[in-house]
Formats: sequence, structure tokens, C-alpha cells
Amino acid sequence: MFEIRIQNIKQVFGRLIVAKFHKVRFLTQQHQKLLSSFVLAFVALLCGGQNLLAQGNLLRNGDFQDDWITYIPELKNHHWNYTTEVFNRRDYNPDAWKITGSWEWRDADKIRGQRKLILNSPSKATQTVNWIAIHNPKKLAGWPDAGGYPSVTPVHSSKPLSLVRDLTFSAKIAGKDIPKDAVSLSVSWSNVASNEPSTAKSSIATVKIPLPEGTYANKTVEVKLTAASWLEIAMKEKTFATLGAMIPMGVVCEIEYGTGKTGSVELLETSLVEPGPVSPNLFKNGDFETDNIGYPLGWSKPQRFRYFPPGIYYIFNTWHNSNSDNRGTVAVDHLAPYSGKSCLQMNVPTGDETCVISEPIALNQKEPRLVEVSAWIKTHQLCMLQLDAEDENGQRLNGFNYIHKNPLSFGNSDWRQIRQVFSSSTPLKSIRLKLCARGMNGYTLGGTGHQPQQNALGIVWWDDVKVFEPESSAQDFSARGVVPISKTPVSIAAHLSNLDLGEQLLGINHITAQIKNPGPDADFYLQMQWADGTEAAPIISSPIRVGKIKAAPVSIAYNLSDGGKAYHEKPFVLSLLDAKKVVIASSNYSVSTWTVPIDLELGSLYMQPTQKQFVRVNFGLTNSEMTRIKELKLDVIEKVSGKVLKSFTLPANPDAILKQRSKIPFGVLDDLRNMLITDLDVSFLPLQPFDNPQRNWIVRASAISLDGKPSWTVDSSSFCRLAHDAPQPAIESAKINEFGDFLINGKPWMPWGVAYGHNPVYDGPAESGKYYDLSNLKPWGLYDRYGGNLKSRELWDTNCERHVEIPKFYTQVQLEALWKQGLYTSTAFMPPKAKPWPADHLKYLRTAPMVASVSPGPEETFAYFTPMTQKQLDDVKADVDLLRQATGKPVMVGHGGYWNRLELERATFFDVFDPETEPWYPAPLHTDLKPLIEGQKKTIWLRPQMYESVPYERWRYHVYVELMRGARGWQVAHGPGDPSVFRGLQAEVRHLHPFIYSHEKTPAISISPQLENMVRQKGDKTLLIAASTHGLTFGNYRQSLEKSPVGKSRVTADPHIFRDESDGYHAPGGEPDSLSWVPHGVQYLVHPQKWAKGSKLVTWVKLDAKATPKNLMAFVKADGRWTYAASYGEVDLASLRNNNEKAFWFLRTFYRHARGFLGWGDKVEPYAKEFLPASTTPMGNLPPAGDWVKLEIPLDKIGAIEKLIDGVAFDHDDGSSIS
Repeated sequence: MFEIRIQNIKQVFGRLIVAKFHKVRFLTQQHQKLLSSFVLAFVALLCGGQNLLAQGNLLRNGDFQDDWITYIPELKNHHWNYTTEVFNRRDYNPDAWKITGSWEWRDADKIRGQRKLILNSPSKATQTVNWIAIHNPKKLAGWPDAGGYPSVTPVHSSKPLSLVRDLTFSAKIAGKDIPKDAVSLSVSWSNVASNEPSTAKSSIATVKIPLPEGTYANKTVEVKLTAASWLEIAMKEKTFATLGAMIPMGVVCEIEYGTGKTGSVELLETSLVEPGPVSPNLFKNGDFETDNIGYPLGWSKPQRFRYFPPGIYYIFNTWHNSNSDNRGTVAVDHLAPYSGKSCLQMNVPTGDETCVISEPIALNQKEPRLVEVSAWIKTHQLCMLQLDAEDENGQRLNGFNYIHKNPLSFGNSDWRQIRQVFSSSTPLKSIRLKLCARGMNGYTLGGTGHQPQQNALGIVWWDDVKVFEPESSAQDFSARGVVPISKTPVSIAAHLSNLDLGEQLLGINHITAQIKNPGPDADFYLQMQWADGTEAAPIISSPIRVGKIKAAPVSIAYNLSDGGKAYHEKPFVLSLLDAKKVVIASSNYSVSTWTVPIDLELGSLYMQPTQKQFVRVNFGLTNSEMTRIKELKLDVIEKVSGKVLKSFTLPANPDAILKQRSKIPFGVLDDLRNMLITDLDVSFLPLQPFDNPQRNWIVRASAISLDGKPSWTVDSSSFCRLAHDAPQPAIESAKINEFGDFLINGKPWMPWGVAYGHNPVYDGPAESGKYYDLSNLKPWGLYDRYGGNLKSRELWDTNCERHVEIPKFYTQVQLEALWKQGLYTSTAFMPPKAKPWPADHLKYLRTAPMVASVSPGPEETFAYFTPMTQKQLDDVKADVDLLRQATGKPVMVGHGGYWNRLELERATFFDVFDPETEPWYPAPLHTDLKPLIEGQKKTIWLRPQMYESVPYERWRYHVYVELMRGARGWQVAHGPGDPSVFRGLQAEVRHLHPFIYSHEKTPAISISPQLENMVRQKGDKTLLIAASTHGLTFGNYRQSLEKSPVGKSRVTADPHIFRDESDGYHAPGGEPDSLSWVPHGVQYLVHPQKWAKGSKLVTWVKLDAKATPKNLMAFVKADGRWTYAASYGEVDLASLRNNNEKAFWFLRTFYRHARGFLGWGDKVEPYAKEFLPASTTPMGNLPPAGDWVKLEIPLDKIGAIEKLIDGVAFDHDDGSSIS
């Protein structure tokens, strides 16, 4: 009976599995039982229904036309979490394919559809596609410095042939003089997912065939890999009997041209198809045919998509849009469906993160079963995409992460199929599908210039989304009351296929498509109409005659003459018209383009005295526009007068661009599109003294057209040639005066040091002698070019090295080696673990010519001082006193980046405070540190984490604000992309030293409107530094259109989900859950002050009459504590202290950088509860709802008088209010 069933299957499927399974009688009883279940399941699936999934191409970029992602991104420190700076950058390698050896991409600069990929001998083109790869977010692996990422968990099944299906890999090729057996086509099952490198060892089962020999123009070859051949191998695994077959994680498709062969092959198009599950589709709204006034039935309105797979490490460096509203539209698209008459279109502008959620899909599982989803997608300049699902309780299901730190390319692609498989450890009652997309991060500023590639709008179209339970049969579904979906025939109207919206670069762009006509012969038009009112007349194609049930090409051109604007897009309507120019179908799209026509980057803004200026140019122009460019003109211009001092020209025609591409120096990273590089000899410019770094010159880049006229122009950042600093004297004494000035040998000294390495940008030469082989690029790595040489005083005028704390102290030999380079040691650590400290070393530190300060630590820590007992603090103080006395040097204390007053106020017995800072905003020294030490012989240094892409002017702004707030030294962790700005900013501050360290009486200065400022007087000159700064807000609120009695107002309504600058996505990893409390507030006020008795906190409030809050609370932050509160209505503050979850939520929400005193866990220790409000001052009942009411809270009533107040906040439980 068993063999008869096998034979029946053979007859139906034509699979050669009988001979393979005849040995069943020799297997163990367990194997027989498992094998029987495979066969029974196979028969049941066969009887359950026909294949409902149309075959589709699973390959990305199967026609080798797209180049959206680069292998050589310009890596930056702590930018490893889902960076978008790899997208919209060309490396001249077709996306998704790993191509090595001898190959060429002819006409690669032409528009998509005109590029030709040629393989020569030897070469290989490989692509891996995910099959069933489940990422486990609870098990992180790889790239520890990036926080790790979910590892892939193998899937086993006792019904493997329901999950593993026959594969067909086909290639359309053109051969030229191909020898026999020179080129092969192969497809393999693999245990590696699609975003990990494939190896020969990872292959499970492979089928390979040779390509036909000879010369031919167009031939299709296909190779088939049966599921049965895989199963034969899977059955030999040791775990087969107990766990079932381990399902392949990926499929590897490969075309290989052998070694030592003649001829060549052009790859025209490739595809990978599989028949789809035999089980029926369970989802009825995946075809988007049921339309509700432009929006599909069965789907939610678009929502913010916030999920990033863990670990979320420094995500704030790569994604800045968590609190922004989506701008893009989501709607039914009748213009370009894959099948039927409709699809779903998502416009995904920069900064957008959007998703739509389906209605529940009933499964009623009795035991956990895998859920397979198939979807057809079409993409245009798309950054990220995810196909997600959640269970009946709203919990996310594990599946394959299309959003990954090792990024996958979506970019530009016509309709193709993607698959997803979800797993659950418990039976699923129902699921909801989530179709998700994420746009580019629209942050277009770089370290010293632009990154205009970031301004690209993405689009994704979805169609034919289907849900399967492959391991279940029709009988299973019937028993569970689950009704499979039958597809309803839909009449098809004329529409577009192969729609390409063009390069969307500056210049003439072309929209191309095929008009598909399901009816009789007819004329059609394609029309484009800008929807922003800038151009009244539409752009209309000539009439296109399309035969009955045929297709014909159509094209229209549009011009982008102006650079784009960050976080803005230009909308247009694309319509298909009939012969009478009546609209048949139309869709709304948008375009974003480069913010500047030419990406112009200089090697150095503060040049070395003998350095040439390295210039890098990328043209953001269309291919047709580039054919009209003759040369690039570079003018060196004096800024003030506008005088051109010298001009340089470079050929910039297509041949010159190609020639440059063949000689790209190793180390040049990022976008290679339309790139030219050169070195300018600017030795004719004056050399600026180190203490007077006037950047008075720019480079103007102009694209010169064939007619000799400039067509596109852009100016560089300002630059100068800068002399080096003078040598530093040996340190004879180091002390701090009552003004907080750090004095070396009695003179003010400001540390300008370096702690860690970084990833500097390439600064020349243009002719290096070492060049890329673009045909054999190595995969990108986290530490590419990592290290830098900022510690070289000879190059960058660093005046000290900022050591980090290690278990041992730096020896005399190590310190002397530093001094030989002319560098001070800003702090010599004597860690407690090295105790007892050698007396001879302490004596050496006293007279060491390079040691400015000493420290027992800590250097970078969290929750260090706040948990300490008084005895522990006394012990630390004893160490500080001992070091100060033994070495005669000031004693430094550091802290990790999450610090605030609550930590450092317990350690005021130190002399130098040198905490780490993050590049979000200037450090709040004016509220959290300066008040603790002002007027004492103590000083503040900072250790800013300086990331390469932080715009120089932003870093410069931070330094000046922190200078106003009391900082007197900066020692960077990591470093700027252009290392020269490190020396330049030091030189600029050095220029101000006479004023900074002057303590002469200053004149009274008033500024209106009020700005944070610092005034210094030196002789007859007054220095005024002022900046527009503001307090930092927190909480859930949005601006209201309703005016309050005193002006603008804001509305609060939503329960507060904790988000801060380091985790704007409430990503998994110990962050507080949302509560019903709805806070909003501000802290770190620019002008904090103490308020006398009689002062009041005054606000206006209007409670929502339909959603009235349970209570209302007001908080004042005084001396760094949110413990001063008043309330209206009943408030249960006791639960804050008694409930760890609520306590954790309050501390993380109200105290910015609460990790500094809480540490990294989520348990609130008793000492931290002292920072919770213990009580609140009752102010009576809730104000009447529906009317504006003025609230006045006397500060003395809540105990906040004569304390430094730097924040106020309001909170209510549930409901909504306007204030």
C-alpha cells in the first residue's frame, strides 16, 4: 500500500521519487512513520485543490539594470544600524548579484533598460534568495559593535514537500563564440539566507547544466531542481528522524564562465520560479480589487511603521525621523497593476515609515503551523521594505527580516514576487498582515558638504498578496472552520506595464512604459501633470496605436531644472488617456531629486601648509544631460570680493567619466556616479597663522556645456591654508584657579585631544597608484578605513591624548613615547584595580613633563555615584585626595554619555569634570554641572562623541554654546570625516583665548529677543558670543489649531510611549511600556534661575469635555529633580514608588539620560526612588471641562523657591487636554 501511494504521486507530479523511497522497508520504524506522514500529507495537499499561485520571478534585478546600493559606502562610526547612506549610490555592480572575475557592464551610465552585462572567462554571477529563513530577535549574533542582529533559526518539518518545491532557474542570453561546456547555469538549495555570503559548503543540493555553444542573439536556457532530490539528501541528516527535515534557508542561482575559455555571453534576463504551495489561499483582500473611494477594503489607513530588528545600537545616527509625520500617500492604483485592475501604491518620501494592516485572517490553528505569504511588488527608488505579521494579540511574528543591518536592495524593479514565512511557538487563531516600507533618511547634510543622494522619494506597489498554510490540507481547514478564498474574475482595463518613472535627476528625465490594451485596436495617450501649480500645461505624449490584446511602448519627457529641497517632494499626476483624451486611469506620484546639481567635496577645509586641495565631484544629472557636458571648470574664488584667483578645467564628457572610473583611488568611497577627481595646487593662497584661521576662499564647480556656457554651478565650503601650532612646553605645574581656568606653568591651557579612532574621508591624492577593480569589489566591512591619525600632532595639531581607563596604568615608557610626539597626556589614569599604587610612579607623575591631570576613574560608566553609600563615597574621595597630594596634579572624573546632575553632584570633590557627550545638542552644563562647581577651583572638559557625518557647522555651534556654558576643553571620541576641521576649530577657539581667559569687568549688554550669550572684555575690545538655543521638550503632544487666551496651544491625547533621542522607535530592549499618563514638558531651559517666594507657575488649560482626564498634575524641575508637584483631582503617587514598571516609566520619561543614574537594567533601586515625587500639593478639583481655565501654582506651596529651576511639565491620566 505504501509503494502504491508513492507511484500515484509519481504519476501525477512526474517526480522521480519512487526509486528513492523504495528503501523505506529498510529504515527504522521512526523513519517509516515520518516518511508515511510526508506521503499522506502530499496526497492530501494534492486532493485539496489546485495551485493558486501564479509563477513569478523571485530574483531581484533579474535583468541586471539596477544599481541602487553600493558595496563601498563611506562608513562612519556608530552608523551601523540600518544606515540609508548605502542607497542611491552607484558602485557599477548590478544590485543583488555578486559578480566576480572578468566581466563588464557596458553602457552602465545609460538609463535602465539600455545596460548590457557581459561575462567573459573566467567569471561568475551569483544571487541568493531567501526560502524559509526565520530571524530570531531574541538571539543576536554578528557585529557586536552594532549591537548584533537577529540570527537565522533553522526550520524543521515532518511535511517537507509541502514547503520545499521544484525550482526552475532560467536565463535569456546572447552568446558570442562560446566553446562547448564553457558556461554553466546552476541552482542550489542552500542553508544560507539571502543577505549572507554563500559558500560551496552551504549548498545542499545542486543541479548544473551547460549553456549552448556557439554564437546566437537570443536564447533561453533553464535548469530545474526538484524537491525530491533535496529530500533524498535531507533524509540523511542525523536529526531527520526526530525533528523532520531541515528546510533550506535560501536558493542560490549561479552563472559561471569557466577558466581559460574564449568567447563571451551577454545576460539579458534571468528568473527563478516555483509552483507555489498546493494548499489554498486564505486571504481575500490581497488583490486590492475591492475599492472604497480610492482605498482598498480590508486594510487599515496608513500608520507609522516603527519596527527595527534589534539590537538598536546608536540608531539615532542613522535615522532621525521617529517623531515626524508621514507625508506620503497610500492609495489604490489603477494605472499600473500587476494583475486585475488594481494594486496598492505607497508613496514613501524621505523620512516616511509607513505600513497598512489587514483585517484579521482566520487560521484557528490547533497546533503551531508555518504561515507562508506571497506578494508581488514593484519598486521605484525604495529604501527599505518589510512584509510583517502579528498574531491575534498584536504580537509580531518572527519571519525573514528584509530590513537588515546588512542591507538588502529594493531600489528600482518591475513586478517580481517576494515570499515570507512566519513561525509561532503557539497556535495562531488569526493573523494580520503588515505591508511596510521605509523611505530614505532625508538628512542631506554631510560633514563638510552635502549628501544630495539622500533626497530620493521611494514608491512601492503591492499586488496579489496571498496567505497559505502549506503544511495543512483542505480537510484541515474544513475541520477548523477556515474557508479558502476563491479568486473572483476581474475585467481588465487598459493600463501600463513596465512603468519606469525615470532617473529623477536634474535635467531631462523620461517616463517609459508599455500600454497594455485588452480591447480592440485603439489610440492612447500618456499624460503628466505637475500637481504643485508650478506648470499649468500638462505634458502629453503623441498618440500611441495599440493593437487588440497587445502592448506598445510610450514615453514622455519632463525637466527637473531646480535642485530639490530636503524633506520635500514635487507631486504629479500620471494618466492614461483614450483616443478622445478622456482619462482611463490615473495615479498620483511625486519626485524628489538632488538638493544640489553637483556634489562637490573638498579634501580639507583647513589645509596642511604643503597640501594640494583634493576635489571630488559627482554630477547629479541625467544621462541625457551628461551627454551635453564638455568639461568641468573649477574656480578658486576669494569670498569677500568674489574675485576668481585661478581656474582649472577637466574634461567631463562621457569618455572622461569612463576614464576616471577606471582609476578610482582605493579609499575613495560612497557614490561613484558621474564622478571626477583632481588635485588643485593652491599654494598661491596665503598661509594663515594657526591662531587666525580665516577661511576666505571657496571652489566653484561649473559644468560647461558643449556650447561653452556654464549650465550647472555649485560652491564648496570655505577653506584656507593653515600653519601649524607652536611646540608645547614641558609641564612644570598644573593647577586650576578660582575662575575655572586650567593653568599649565601658570598660563591657561585648553585640552584639544583625541580618545578613539574614526573613519576619515579620502583627501587625496587623485593619482594614488592604487585603484579599485570595480569588477571584483570586496564586501563592505564595519571597520573599513577605521583608525585615522588624529593623534598625530604633526598633522592635526592635537595637543593631548585623552586616555581611556584600563585595569593597568600607563607606564613611564608609554608616557615618554607620547611626549616625544609633542603631546600631553590630559589625564593619567591610576585605576583602583592597580592599587596599591607604586610610590615611584606617583612621584614620576608629579614631575612628568606631559601629564596634565590624574584620575582614579571612572572614565566611562553609568549609575556609578548615585548608588554609593556615604562610606563608599568617602573611600573614593580618599583616593582623590591621595592622588592630588602625591602628584600635585588636579584630579579628573569622567562619565558615560548619559550623565546628569544627579550623578555628578555626589562627586564634587574632584577637580576636573570630563564627561562624554553625544552629538544631539550642546551639553546642558548650565543646569547640570556648572552650578555645582562655579566659583571653585574646578573646571569642565568634555569628551564629545564626534561622528564623521556630523556637519562641521553643527559641531562648531555645539562647541561655542558649551564654551558659553562653562566648558574649557574638548577631547573627541572618534572624529570628523574631514580631520582638518579638528585642527581648524581648535585654531578658531585659540584665536579667542585672550578673551576667554580675560576676567576684566564686562559692559552690560541687552539682546532682544533674548539669546544665550557670553560677554568678555579684553582691553578696549568686547567679545560677544550668542546663539539661538532652547530647552528640550519631551512627551506626547502636537500643536493645536485652537488659540489659547495667550496664543498658541498644544493638545495632548495619546498614552505616552517612551522615546528618547537614542531610541525614537521604542525598540525592544528594556524600554518602558506605555502608560495611561500623558506628559509633556520642557527642561534644560536656556536661562535657568532661582525664584523668590511669591513666584507662581501659570498656565492655561482646556480639558476635553468628551474625553476628560482623571486628573491633572504640574511638575517643576528644581535642582535637577522632578519631585515638586501640584495636582488637580485625585492622584495616586504611591503607585509610582510601589510599582517598578511605573517608576521606571516616570524616571525614563521625565529625566533625560536617566540611564546615567539608573544603569542599564529596568529595576528601579531604592536610591533612584528618591528622584520620584513623594507627594503632590492638592490644588482642588479638576478644572471644568470644555472651557479655558487659568491655573496658578505658587512655587513656595510646592517647595520649589530658591532652587535652580530649569524645567516644567504637565501630566494627566487618560483623556485629552489643550494647554
